[in-house]
Amino acid sequence: MTFILWLTLLIIFLILITNSIILSKQVVTIKKSNVLFHTLSKGELINSNSVCLFLTYENKNNDILIIDAISKYNGDFLYIFFRGPEWQKNSINKKIPELNNLKIILDEKGKLSASMGIHDFPSYLILDKEYIISEKGKYFV
Repeated sequence: MTFILWLTLLIIFLILITNSIILSKQVVTIKKSNVLFHTLSKGELINSNSVCLFLTYENKNNDILIIDAISKYNGDFLYIFFRGPEWQKNSINKKIPELNNLKIILDEKGKLSASMGIHDFPSYLILDKEYIISEKGKYFV
């Protein structure tokens, strides 16, 4: 009888541990989506997809990537997350006249990119109207 009791308690304990792990992963996912939601929305009503392009100062072809993304995702909101110093972000703004209507979000230390699971650059995310990731991957020209 004691063995069955201990076995039952062990099974209950394992179920509780499993549920807490699943819950913690859901909380982390909600936190990540919240960070992106607050970064992107800023009071705007989004009626189409949002495309997030993640770039880094180490890539010398950022201007080519941005121009390609502008032509490829014409009609969608394009947000550029730039990991690097602010002066390099500003130099990109000056180099590409098409950027006047786009938002470049400075992610100097890469914390926002990392919180979204972006560790490989250049990368992209496509979000639908409800800010659900519909596509994610490495960005190639």
